[in-house]
Amino acid sequence: VMVSSVETTVKVYPIPCSDKITIELNESVSTEVSYILIDAFGNIVLTKTVTYSGTPIVLEMPFVSGMYQLILNWNEHNAVQKIIKQ
Repeated sequence: VMVSSVETTVKVYPIPCSDKITIELNESVSTEVSYILIDAFGNIVLTKTVTYSGTPIVLEMPFVSGMYQLILNWNEHNAVQKIIKQ
């Protein structure tokens, strides 16, 4: 039995960031992407769902400097990225 796997690549840049970050997924079809941004104290500072159709998602970062966790969910995939806001 052969099982094929689909490798999904997530790019989040720049890190560290100053005013915004860009999120890119290696998805060829339009898909719903949910993301949550959590600060160093565990507070949810942003939650949003967007339709990703190949165009990078630009996430504005008007928050105070510090460490954040970005949690992404789409098509039964999850990704967590550490964000440093300068």
